[in-house]
Amino acid sequence: MHVYLLTIHTYSHAYAHTHIHATIIMDQKLFRYFSSLREEAEAAQRGASSSSSSSDISEIIRDIADLCEDLITDEDISLALAMVFDPATGIFDVIQRLMLNRERSVQKGRESCLVFVADFVRKSNVRVALYVPFIKV
Repeated sequence: MHVYLLTIHTYSHAYAHTHIHATIIMDQKLFRYFSSLREEAEAAQRGASSSSSSSDISEIIRDIADLCEDLITDEDISLALAMVFDPATGIFDVIQRLMLNRERSVQKGRESCLVFVADFVRKSNVRVALYVPFIKV
C-alpha cells in the first residue's frame, strides 16, 4: 500500500513539474508571438509595411492559434486569455494599430487577427466572459 501511494505521489509530482515547465514554455512562446505581432503592426502603422507584412502577420496569427489550440488546463487557457485580451499588448492593440492603414496587404493581416479572435472566443466559451468589455470595444 505504501509503495503504491509513493508511486502515485512520485508520478503526480513528475506530472506537475512537467506541466509547470510546459506552461512556462507556452507563456514564453505566446509572449514572443505577440511581441512579433506588435512589431509588424507598428511597422504597418508607420507605413513601412510591404506585401510580406500581411503574410508575416497571418503567419504569426496562425502560430498563436496553433499554440492556443493545444491548451488543456484551465491555468493555460486563463493565461492565454489574459495575454490575448490584454488591453495594452493584446490582439485588440494590434488590430487598432492596423486600422488606419488601407493597404490591401495590411487589411488581410487585420482580417487574420479578427478571424482568430472569433475562433478563439468560440473555443474559449464561458471563460472569455471576463474579457467581454474589451471585445465589445
